[in-house]
Amino acid sequence: MDDREDRQERDRFLEAVMEHVGLPLARVRVRKRYNPEEIRTLMENHLPGLPYPGHRRGAS
Repeated sequence: MDDREDRQERDRFLEAVMEHVGLPLARVRVRKRYNPEEIRTLMENHLPGLPYPGHRRGAS
């Protein structure tokens, strides 16, 4: 099996696990650097209602 097939198999497994436990899978493109606010927004959109460190609910 080549690396691409290994990755595809791993991705299918991860998708199945996340679906089984009822959690959405948030995909993030690979970058040299990540903006913490963009990641926070992504997580808030995928997992609404959860408290996030340093973030007050209802605050904009």
